[in-house]
Amino acid sequence: MRYFKKFAMSCVVAGSVAFAGAASGGTTYGQFMTGSSGGVYDILGSAMVNVINKNVPETRLNPSNPSSYSRTPPQVNSGSAVFGISDADQFDKAYNGKAEFSEPLKNLRIVTALYSNVMSQVTLEGSGIKTLADAKGKKIAVPSVTTKTLVAEMYEYAGVPEDSIEWVYLTYGESASALSDGHVDVATFTGFPKNGTVESIASLQKAHFLELSDEVVNKWNNEHPHTKIGIIPGGTYPGVSSDAKFYALYVLLTTNKDVDPEFIKNTVAAIYDHQSEIAAGHPAGQQINPDLLLSYVKNGLIDPKLIAEGTIEYYKSINKPIPMED
Repeated sequence: MRYFKKFAMSCVVAGSVAFAGAASGGTTYGQFMTGSSGGVYDILGSAMVNVINKNVPETRLNPSNPSSYSRTPPQVNSGSAVFGISDADQFDKAYNGKAEFSEPLKNLRIVTALYSNVMSQVTLEGSGIKTLADAKGKKIAVPSVTTKTLVAEMYEYAGVPEDSIEWVYLTYGESASALSDGHVDVATFTGFPKNGTVESIASLQKAHFLELSDEVVNKWNNEHPHTKIGIIPGGTYPGVSSDAKFYALYVLLTTNKDVDPEFIKNTVAAIYDHQSEIAAGHPAGQQINPDLLLSYVKNGLIDPKLIAEGTIEYYKSINKPIPMED
């Protein structure tokens, strides 16, 4: 229980035990919150769990799908999970108690940056839905409340009121089936790096990414500096030759402030040292490297004061200290 002694004790007091040492061998167990089943966070998180379990002594993490993406910050904040995949925009809202988070989650800390993730709105050719403006009165699948909040605002920018859409909460796998069966008209997926679920849709049925006007792109980028519009390059998916655009998420690995810094430092080292193994699980892992976190700090995407102590120690050890604001 070397790594989690302090944290485990705090969780007992709160009535929620995130991890416990095995009776023999002293192995520590804990939950690693990934994302919707079949999505990039799920696949990438599972690959990270394998790397951490193999390379950080006395550790056995278990990948876990949150019931909703918005449930990950509260799970990590309370100590019910050791790690959780989040993004810069969601982290800011959760830490400060904004949007769907009714109270500030001040125990959250950032472990590292993972990759920049471009979202998408996917329909099928023949649906008659070409742009966001065409989606008024349609059924749109979203995987979580957090995602729905951003997607709905994008539609508002295109002149489609939130209450003119029927929102349906589905996992990625459920969204693909519902889209194919005609139970929803549009589905929300990670679009880039390549998503296996979207690739399957594009391979079996011709997919179309809803288009954004330049006006929507410019307005979004001005008002949402933490989720600026990204590009899904043409050719990423079968039958889709043109570039597609939608907002991007800057994906983070998060933890609780009371997790032992030594464990965090060793975890960060394992992730960076074995990045190729993570990338073998999903192409998004190719973006993982020490400089990505530094670029997120430089571009104002994250507050360096909210980076975990163990991560700060790791960067000092490789002579790349994280710049702190005054």
